[in-house]
Amino acid sequence: MTRLTLIISRLITRIRPTSVIYMSTEGPAEVVKDLKAAAINKTFYTLPSQTSDYITRTAAHLRTMQTMSYFHVDSTPKKSLTWNGLPLTDVPPWELVVLHWIQDQVNF
Repeated sequence: MTRLTLIISRLITRIRPTSVIYMSTEGPAEVVKDLKAAAINKTFYTLPSQTSDYITRTAAHLRTMQTMSYFHVDSTPKKSLTWNGLPLTDVPPWELVVLHWIQDQVNF
C-alpha cells in the first residue's frame, strides 16, 4: 500500500462517503484494489478520465469548485455527507433564525 492510498483509505474511513469514484480506468491495479478494500459497503465506480481545458487549475478555479460543492451538499442531518444533484434554482433558500440574537442586541 502506497502512502497516497493509505491516506485516502483513512480519509474514506473517517468521512464515510456514500460512494467512491476512481477517475481512471488505466490506473494501477493495486490502487484500485486498496480503494475497494477501504470502500467496504459503499458503491465503487471506476470512470474514464475526462479531458480538461486546463492543464492546472488556478486558485480561482479551486475556490469556485469548492463554493459549488458547498451549495450542493445535502443539508439534512445525517451521519455522512450526501450530494444533492438538483440545480441550485430548485433548492429553496435557506432561512436563518436571528430573532433571539436581535433581541439580545436590543436589550443589552
